[in-house]
Amino acid sequence: MKYSSQDLPAEQSEIPCPFCGLVCDDLVVKNNKNSLKILKNGCPTAKAGFEKPLKAADCKIKGKPASLAEAIAAASDIIKRSSTPLVCGLGTDAGGMRQLMHLADISGAVLDHMHGNALIRNTLVLQDLGWIMTTMAEIRNRADMVIFVGTDASQYPRFFDRVIWNEQSMFKLKQEDRQIVYIGEDLKTRAGVSPGGKKPTVIKCKNEEINEVISTI
Repeated sequence: MKYSSQDLPAEQSEIPCPFCGLVCDDLVVKNNKNSLKILKNGCPTAKAGFEKPLKAADCKIKGKPASLAEAIAAASDIIKRSSTPLVCGLGTDAGGMRQLMHLADISGAVLDHMHGNALIRNTLVLQDLGWIMTTMAEIRNRADMVIFVGTDASQYPRFFDRVIWNEQSMFKLKQEDRQIVYIGEDLKTRAGVSPGGKKPTVIKCKNEEINEVISTI
């Protein structure tokens, strides 16, 4: 069965947002002739992603304009004639990534993500020293102290709203029981003030001194 986005309800709730690591899943989005608008629970990052105007496919073959079908056929021909294709960027969703993995499997291609350098560094840390991780649910329900080391989480606009200052906790952890600590320089600490006015602890130091501060603690 074929359908387009115009067949979907004009307003949908519980929409997940893919534009940062929080993956907030409570957005209310309105679709007006393929133009999306966030009605509730959208942060600036989500609005920039959802409400960005869609552009028509701009395909070229050897610098000359071509249709999408022609471009796909030309790309397929290039891959067939290649021994080790390189597919990079990989700015796609899970469905697109599955298809890319399938393409790489049958064509012998190498995949290189746009954030490959950071991914490799993380893997090296895991290999060399081990890596302890948690989930946002664990932070939300259990953590009575959260320490931000060299970061303030401002790249995740709804982090404090959804993870730190949540009104309910599985283990009756109250908002005012949670202590927030910042370590580093030039950090935006306003979000660390609790709804009741409790201020965070801020340890100001140069970023290159963070290791020494943590060792002292």
